[in-house]
Amino acid sequence: MERSLCTRAIAPVLCIRCGMKAARYSDRAHRQRKWACGCSRFEIAARRSSACWLDAPAQGAWQCEGTMEDDTRKMPWPHRGQKPFLPGESPYTNCDLKWLSILSSGEALMAEGFKLAADRVVESLESGSDRRHPDQYFYPVAYLYRHFLELEMKCVYTDAMRLLREKPDRSLLTSHNLYQLWDSTRAVLERLFPEEPKGTLADTGRIIEQFHALDKTGQAFRYSTDTKGRPHLKKAPRMVDLANLRNVVACLAAFFDGVDGALGALYDARHMM
Repeated sequence: MERSLCTRAIAPVLCIRCGMKAARYSDRAHRQRKWACGCSRFEIAARRSSACWLDAPAQGAWQCEGTMEDDTRKMPWPHRGQKPFLPGESPYTNCDLKWLSILSSGEALMAEGFKLAADRVVESLESGSDRRHPDQYFYPVAYLYRHFLELEMKCVYTDAMRLLREKPDRSLLTSHNLYQLWDSTRAVLERLFPEEPKGTLADTGRIIEQFHALDKTGQAFRYSTDTKGRPHLKKAPRMVDLANLRNVVACLAAFFDGVDGALGALYDARHMM
């Protein structure tokens, strides 16, 4: 089944014949609205009246109109003179990249930003304000949380190595392997804090290993297949609750915040002597 560049799928529903999710889309070739499912004989007891799809193009093959019930409005469309990276007026959306670049904790702030972005998506889904199906959010949310963990461990590892007066392994800092990152991070933390209980480190490691098991290279949450066309996430569970994912990552974030505080206290104590 071919779809044109103007195709826009909407929230999926279940086919009562095959039980698989089906999405309504606009077939440009035949100027029809169709449903796609596993058995190709889509049937549903009650179709949603609030669905949003694209009508036939008004100007040219790519120029489209969007409709939501009786409300017709022009879709945003690329036009000459547009520049995506421009300053704005609102203090709520205007980012100061110069300020970010001079922060000594820039990497840590970046890591927190990835986590906060994922948190906001999950909060929107929980509140019911976003009526789209949560399936399509799994990849970006999982990627944002995974990248948060990667950056957080690299920050902790680098700071810990600085306290040990040793050079960090540069190959590790350019790696996306969470298992190796945690293995090295745990080792330096045990050297700096030998009296600390090992249980928390073990629990943290088990959670990180579960992220690594699904995405060993930092690509599985970004693309559905690898470079050879083989599907990612073949060993992933059938269902994943994004709210639970957020809560587990929040526990890891609290742990790394505590580690960061301990490293800072150790740094201050050494420089006061």
